[in-house]
Amino acid sequence: MNTFTFINQLGNKLNKLCLLTILTVATTVLSSQKVQATHAAGADLTYRCLGGLQYEIEATFYRDCGGVAEPSTITINYKSVIKNVNLTLTANKIAGTGQEITVPCQTSASTCNNGSSVGIRKFVYRATITLPSASTDWVFSYSVCCRNCAITTIQNPCANSSLIYVEAKLNNQAASCNSSPVFSNVPIAFVCIGQNFNYNHGVLDADGDSLAYQIITPKISETSNVTYISPNSTTMPVQSSTPFTVNTLTGDMNFTPTLQQIGILAILVKEYRNGVQIGSVIRDMQVYTVPCSNSLPTASGINGTNSFSIDVCPNQQVCFNINTNDADATQVVSIANNIAQSIPTATVTVGSGNRPTLTFC
Repeated sequence: MNTFTFINQLGNKLNKLCLLTILTVATTVLSSQKVQATHAAGADLTYRCLGGLQYEIEATFYRDCGGVAEPSTITINYKSVIKNVNLTLTANKIAGTGQEITVPCQTSASTCNNGSSVGIRKFVYRATITLPSASTDWVFSYSVCCRNCAITTIQNPCANSSLIYVEAKLNNQAASCNSSPVFSNVPIAFVCIGQNFNYNHGVLDADGDSLAYQIITPKISETSNVTYISPNSTTMPVQSSTPFTVNTLTGDMNFTPTLQQIGILAILVKEYRNGVQIGSVIRDMQVYTVPCSNSLPTASGINGTNSFSIDVCPNQQVCFNINTNDADATQVVSIANNIAQSIPTATVTVGSGNRPTLTFC
């Protein structure tokens, strides 16, 4: 199943490309609500086994450029109740990280470049740890202060207590040297009001384990959650005319926003091997819903159909096309993909023209 999740990811990336035109609109509303003391727009935490009991912990922090600077280091907590361990280590910022992940219109620079459009940068921090022993209940976690004051769906979004908290769990007694799922799509989405939107997190698992997805309330600590402002809730983090759904097998989120909001949500990804849960990760993300006149481009399923999955046998070659379309006849669609991350041996060709076709083999 994980092999072909790039089809959903591709559709999401096409949606993001067409949404460039809405960033200026979003800025008009957001800029007046910024408070310089806050900056946290999203977070992930994952781990990779380096052999035996040694793991590389990776904390990813998404910073709103309209707020204060990112932390120079991040403190990672790791603990096991069974082993009576509760310790911390320092994750250092990776040189060269801090790239802007938002792409504003050419006529409107983002706050990352002294402009006014919403600008978000991605920072990665890493640390290496050798666990003292295997256990069923290892928990890695980190928290950062504070969330954006611009958030409209929760109470007191930029209070000193309004942290972003994420964690990753590991059962290395049931699965020695397991690596967690990782996210290949960013946790920031700009969405047009009144248009149906589908978002895929692009989760990859190096070990090929089974994954299950669940929407949860964003956390401010291990035991405390944010408080939503009604009618927003865990299962309806932004107002939608269609049910806000999360596909438990693919992680796809689907909704149709009805009003202008800046909302947050969290996704729990559980990892299973041979029917036993061996780990999990939490992603904290931010969604901007804004008015716009632009129509979203679309990506077809396999060979122009509505089918988004395919079964093939080992050693059998498979090739198919993904077509693009856009109701706005004068606009140009382009394709970005992260296939090389999930299927390194694949070949991908992107055609030319205003409605290019992607060919995958």
